[in-house]
Amino acid sequence: MKFTLTAKRGRPGIASETRYLIRKMALENEIWGAIGLCRVDAQQERLSPLDLKDSRIPAGGSPSWAKLNLRGGVTVAQRVHLGLALENLTNATYKHHGPGVWMPGFNAALSVGVDI
Repeated sequence: MKFTLTAKRGRPGIASETRYLIRKMALENEIWGAIGLCRVDAQQERLSPLDLKDSRIPAGGSPSWAKLNLRGGVTVAQRVHLGLALENLTNATYKHHGPGVWMPGFNAALSVGVDI
């Protein structure tokens, strides 16, 4: 069984500063695997001249947000894999600073993979 824990921090962008933190924990072996992922984005207050003119960005910048995802999978036969993803377990409405599109709340996805 392999266990990994990683963290990644955002870096300042060219125009606006993008700050985020990702924490990821994974457990896996030859038959199954599970991943927990938490992402936290800080409020984006430092806006470029283009951001200030963008109607999709609220006055004062984009609000901070956090979301938690869980993903897992299992090999059920020699070449058949099942996966389940539960995304945004906090059911938070959020948006990434750049695109300006509000992202959906809770989401679930079931997948089946076959190695050919």
